[in-house]
Amino acid sequence: MSTAEPQAGDIAAGSPPTGMTGGRAVAFSMNRLSESREPETSGLPDPYGAVLIAVTPATAFYATLPGNVMFLQTAWHYSVPRSALANVPGPLVVLVIARTATRLAGRFGTRPVLLTGAVAWPAGPALFALQADASPRRLAHWLPGTLLIGLSTGLTLPVQLVLFAGPMRSALR
Repeated sequence: MSTAEPQAGDIAAGSPPTGMTGGRAVAFSMNRLSESREPETSGLPDPYGAVLIAVTPATAFYATLPGNVMFLQTAWHYSVPRSALANVPGPLVVLVIARTATRLAGRFGTRPVLLTGAVAWPAGPALFALQADASPRRLAHWLPGTLLIGLSTGLTLPVQLVLFAGPMRSALR
């Protein structure tokens, strides 16, 4: 694998980027986040790296939901509809927070918003691990973790999409 930096012509010609690995893409994007307060001006030379950075947390979020449903059905013996309804508050929080998060990113920069979401992200599953046991107590043991996961998702995914939408559009033209 080449370690050369991707060239603008590589992307314009449609050839794959030369050497932007996942770790380098994450480091590059964090540097770009610290340099720019405006999501539209933070260009990435590698659209594949941008996709990797945006897809990784989304995959983590979407993998959490089936695990939560399976836990509720096996440990707490919830029915399928009841276990699905127990997870509804998280996505509702995402709907409420997403628009506010993008406004905050425009005002304070993307880095503080993404870092807040990244810190809150593991707190939800940690609450599940520490609090949820064999006795079903949805309000005390389940709701706080679900709300934290929704908060962290609302702070990270929409801001990432806005951050990478401009560079992705210009790089794929």
